[in-house]
Amino acid sequence: MSDRHVAAMAIVVWAGALTPRHVPTVVLLTATAVAALALHRRWPVRFIITVAILASFLSGAAWARIEPAVAERYVGPAVLVADPEPVSGGVRVTALIEGGRYDLRAWGSPAGGLRNRLMGERVKVEVDLRPLGNAPAWLLAQGLSGRGTVVSVESFDVGSPHTRIANSIRRTIESGASSMNRDERALFAGLVYGDDRQQSPLTADNFDAAGLTHLLAVSGQNVAFVLAITGPVLRRLGHRQRFVFVLAVLLLFATVTTIRAVGGAGLGDDRGGSGGSVSRDRDVESPDPGSGCGGPGVG
Repeated sequence: MSDRHVAAMAIVVWAGALTPRHVPTVVLLTATAVAALALHRRWPVRFIITVAILASFLSGAAWARIEPAVAERYVGPAVLVADPEPVSGGVRVTALIEGGRYDLRAWGSPAGGLRNRLMGERVKVEVDLRPLGNAPAWLLAQGLSGRGTVVSVESFDVGSPHTRIANSIRRTIESGASSMNRDERALFAGLVYGDDRQQSPLTADNFDAAGLTHLLAVSGQNVAFVLAITGPVLRRLGHRQRFVFVLAVLLLFATVTTIRAVGGAGLGDDRGGSGGSVSRDRDVESPDPGSGCGGPGVG
């Protein structure tokens, strides 16, 4: 396909995703087969049209899987699908509860129980769940079933094997930077594996104003650092062994960084823009620990 075809496909896929249509699975599979046939036969226009229709069907399927929450007190395990974020004197985190994604807030003692947890870990919580209500479309599009206010955090475990490895590496890196002050540690974590949660509002605003926020995101420079560290080992390996070793290193690095970034993308960017604003929070509703009606600080 030409560059024009690729650009046109991007536009129609975007339009298709904004117009969800829920269809039976057989129709979805048929559209997929037609798209594959059009790609194989090199029919660019038919392929683009089919992909646009497929985007609409997939968007409809994603919306259909969201089950709105009911107001209830839940006690049980919750899997953190993102790192806890400090907001408005408390902690905010997206968690998976009985198959649904919830935007959870915690203050006081429960916030302390969640603050040092990492993505992928399981915590046993007591939480007041509630529907999203009149939430904006961008919040609904994150696939959330509802909101919740954490009442207590009873226990936790380290989660699945790959998250255990990733979080162990992250905590080892963090302990190695323990001699730095808080701002230096936050900057170090952002440069090494893209964790900018603990950056001060002033630092975040300065990087934003200077146009250097990309340095605090996972990118090719991080991969270059990792491969440079493993260089002495790579030079002693043959071509096939080197390929396998590099692939293993990159997969491990992706577990530590990219998976966290994907999860964090659901939370959005809580920082303010340039021009002097240093607020890290932008809540839909004013958070109230007493009522538990705080809106998510999603950007």
